[in-house]
Amino acid sequence: MKLFNFIPAAVIGAALVTSNPAEARPHLYTGVFGYGGNVEECIRGAKALLNANGFNKSLEVDKKKRMAYVTAYHNDDFMVVEIGCDQKLGVTYLAISGLDNETTYKTYTKLYTSEW
Repeated sequence: MKLFNFIPAAVIGAALVTSNPAEARPHLYTGVFGYGGNVEECIRGAKALLNANGFNKSLEVDKKKRMAYVTAYHNDDFMVVEIGCDQKLGVTYLAISGLDNETTYKTYTKLYTSEW
């Protein structure tokens, strides 16, 4: 009988402790665009866009046949971005992740509306 008295107390206690919603981190925003150019032009434009927006830290380019992507960290904020160019599929993708939702979304919007 003591077990049955403990169970309701445990359920009520757990509900009180976890009543606040959990905030997921890091925040992630992605987008995919059609692209008809070649990989070299796409990567060159992506690198220029990232450099112009403060993503200079650990900038890396990984190239494969007709496909490449650029990854970089922001110099001042806790954000990382990747821009990929896939000539085979004719698409470019943008993915950005950061700890502060407002800053990450503003930066995503800025990169998303830019042309490269």
